[in-house]
Amino acid sequence: MMPSFITAPDAISLTEARSVDRTARGLRREDRRDPEALRAACRDFEAVFLRQLLKAMRKTVPKSGLLDGGFREELYRGLLDEEFARRMAEGGGIGLGRELFRQLAHREGAGADGGPETP
Repeated sequence: MMPSFITAPDAISLTEARSVDRTARGLRREDRRDPEALRAACRDFEAVFLRQLLKAMRKTVPKSGLLDGGFREELYRGLLDEEFARRMAEGGGIGLGRELFRQLAHREGAGADGGPETP
């Protein structure tokens, strides 16, 4: 049971933050020159960014009150947005992950094997 002071969007953001933190710690433990680990971290970062973008976009849509699902609807929409963001990032997203990978790979020396540098 979730404490009453934590709302559904807050709970999802907390879960998302923990996921990114685990990815970052995992990347530090692995060789930073591993292009696959770096690609995954960049893709995860883009997914978090896209999730926040979707969340902000949803706030601009007025609620009609006709189909108000309350807490459960908020939770479902948050999970749906999280999945949409993950799938968008896996499909190339808006190019943020790819650009981030290119910049970090150049700095860390990952992807220097001439292989594709897209997440």
